[in-house]
Amino acid sequence: MPLFKSAKGKKVDGPETVANKVAEIFSQNLHVEVPSHDFDLFTAGILDSLQLVELLFQLEEQFGIRISLGEIDLENFRSIDCIALLLVHQNCNGAQNGA
Repeated sequence: MPLFKSAKGKKVDGPETVANKVAEIFSQNLHVEVPSHDFDLFTAGILDSLQLVELLFQLEEQFGIRISLGEIDLENFRSIDCIALLLVHQNCNGAQNGA
């Protein structure tokens, strides 16, 4: 269920909905099946440097956000749940800043 509007006027989904969309990106765009939303993507070797760059591109396309490579904290990409929280946080900040 949408909680806020982003700076672009789009509604921002909650973490569970965003996590499902991120899981879809892994499945459909990266061709990787992740066992669960809290599964450690780095330890399992699912997310390497090339996959991370592709994931960033897909997240920017899907969610209409910009992610600066210089400001990336890899801990935010450790699991689908972590990625979803990052996206919701970024979109909520955009909504509040754009209001």
